[in-house]
Amino acid sequence: MTTVTAGTESVVPVAIDSTVTITPPTPGSVAFRCIDRYNIANVAARQITSAQTITIPAGSTMFIRANNGDATFSVATSALLLADGSVLALTEATPYVNLTATGTAFSGACELAGYDCTTAAGNITIYDGTDTSGTVIVAATALSLGRVEFAYKRSLTTGCHVVLSGAATVNILVG
Repeated sequence: MTTVTAGTESVVPVAIDSTVTITPPTPGSVAFRCIDRYNIANVAARQITSAQTITIPAGSTMFIRANNGDATFSVATSALLLADGSVLALTEATPYVNLTATGTAFSGACELAGYDCTTAAGNITIYDGTDTSGTVIVAATALSLGRVEFAYKRSLTTGCHVVLSGAATVNILVG
């Protein structure tokens, strides 16, 4: 929580979409206004007399003025910020298991994102299981060099068993 002393105004730049919760003094009010980077009001100016949460778009600047007593506010966002105020970029990485022969790439519940063939020879068949008695997820398919990524990850309940025919090398994207 940040405190705005009675009779003063806090100027708060907002780098990413956020929400601000403002608590005015009791009794008292807070004068609130917000403009975007082009100096256009993008959230209606208002007098706040009870706690209120307002959504603030990225690139805005908020002006919060406490009247008749100290007020508090807090800003929340769904992004992760680093100490210098920059946004932490998040990506999803899928682990892989390298196979050069038939084998179980993963035992237990997992997600299959696809496979990457680095040496193409023969076919690949992928099962939900730890052997060929499981459910076929990828029917026998001729291997070619390159990556095959599924449009969505496949949830496997028992494991990921891969049958390779020929002398192929494949990275199974599973975890």
